[in-house]
Amino acid sequence: ERVDGSSIFENGVSASLVFSSYVEMTSFGGGQESSALLEDHEERAGRGARWLVFGVYCGLGLVLVVTYVWGIVRCFEKYDTAAVLWGGIEDEKWLLHIYYSSIGLATLGFFPALLHMLKAAPVMPKARVNRICGFFAGFYVTEMFWMPMCVAYLANPSLWIYVLIRLQLAASGLLAIAWASSVCAIPSRCKAETGSCLQMAGFAGTIMFAAHCAILDAIAGLPSSTKTELR
Repeated sequence: ERVDGSSIFENGVSASLVFSSYVEMTSFGGGQESSALLEDHEERAGRGARWLVFGVYCGLGLVLVVTYVWGIVRCFEKYDTAAVLWGGIEDEKWLLHIYYSSIGLATLGFFPALLHMLKAAPVMPKARVNRICGFFAGFYVTEMFWMPMCVAYLANPSLWIYVLIRLQLAASGLLAIAWASSVCAIPSRCKAETGSCLQMAGFAGTIMFAAHCAILDAIAGLPSSTKTELR
């Protein structure tokens, strides 16, 4: 049987156009929609996902808080203040007020973010839950090094510790952004489980938390070597 060369060419062109359209859709405006359609057919995380969310959000979060308490106690013992941990930000009153306000918003925002994930996780695709918890766990783990490094830097300022603190803040900030992006891109069907109000509150809380960690912590999270004179 003779093969028609023009038919082969036309079929090849059609296949190329289909593939190009798919790449364009997944890379630009249609990326989120196509991703959501694919996730609709993925395995749901189930009830066990709530334990994973709770373990990461609250379990690792508690460990991080313990490192903060430890560092603050050490600073009060050696310097009679914890302000040494935040460089010269206390000299910039406008920035200090913004920082305190941001801490408050991030703290408040954590709770609707947690509640939203606890409600939505069982009906979310398993891969999406793992991605969200993985990014947030990475944020927590990298952030746990901040306080010990700051205490070490205050006791013995050195360039390599300063660079490590900078790298840690950058890594934690990027992981926080990745976590927030993953949360805000969850499938639309989860709204039926959480309700639109809780979903919006969860998104807002997640964004506030991530923005504080990625922006303001990067600005104010560096102790000043001059603070060691307070010893």
